[in-house]
Amino acid sequence: MSLLVPTDFSAASRQALALAVVIAERTGTKVDVLFVWEPSTVVPLETLLSEVGTGAPRTLGEIGRKEALRQMTEFVASVARPSTVPVATRVEVGRPDELIVTLAEQGAYDMIVMGSHGRTGLRRVLMGSVAERVVRTAPCAVLSVKLPDGEAS
Repeated sequence: MSLLVPTDFSAASRQALALAVVIAERTGTKVDVLFVWEPSTVVPLETLLSEVGTGAPRTLGEIGRKEALRQMTEFVASVARPSTVPVATRVEVGRPDELIVTLAEQGAYDMIVMGSHGRTGLRRVLMGSVAERVVRTAPCAVLSVKLPDGEAS
């Protein structure tokens, strides 16, 4: 059994990773954590400024990937896990819902465990729902983890 945990580094994603680690510990499986960076995603100004004067010209994509790798390291380290649970990380560029489903197919994952912000109404219409699109199109089971009401995501 193998688990794919897509993340956006939110509290809901952190809870999804923690749950995936518990499942992995009990089933003796591995966990792969995935972040998909969309080129339209904002790169923090401090990250851009830190690249100024480094001597190596970088594209916005390279800077975004470097920042995503930094955030991934912090994210995975923030979730306690037994040393018996192997966790691998991966950063890709593309449209999150499509890439999550494609990688789930290619990696023959048994389950996707992902956080959901639980948006409704106009916010959902405007922002869409990656989790919803993944649930509809995934080649395997999807466990959607939503934070209790009132908790920040």
